[in-house]
Amino acid sequence: MQIRRRVSEIIEIGASDDLPSRCYDMVGTLMLLVNVIVTILYTFDSMELKHGDLLLFLEAVTVAFFAVDYCLRVWTVQFIYPSMSRYRALRKYVFSFSGLVDLLSFLPYYLP
Repeated sequence: MQIRRRVSEIIEIGASDDLPSRCYDMVGTLMLLVNVIVTILYTFDSMELKHGDLLLFLEAVTVAFFAVDYCLRVWTVQFIYPSMSRYRALRKYVFSFSGLVDLLSFLPYYLP
């Protein structure tokens, strides 16, 4: 339970004195920016032809990060909503705006 609590502290918006949490926030922001830039660059035929493999690789890495982030948030959901049962907390997160945005950040990539 201690590991789960610490993971929850790290993946939530961090305090300035918590280095792992701040690093996670910075990596998450970097992944978001890289994903947006890759998506934009891939729309240009010349970029796709010249750097298509690299762009696809970067997209796969960023989407995998989003998927792992979502799984970690589901795993630590009882610390987001501590007054609720695990099932109610899970349901509340999954159907919340941020939960749906998190899910849609990676799910379309993995669907056929």
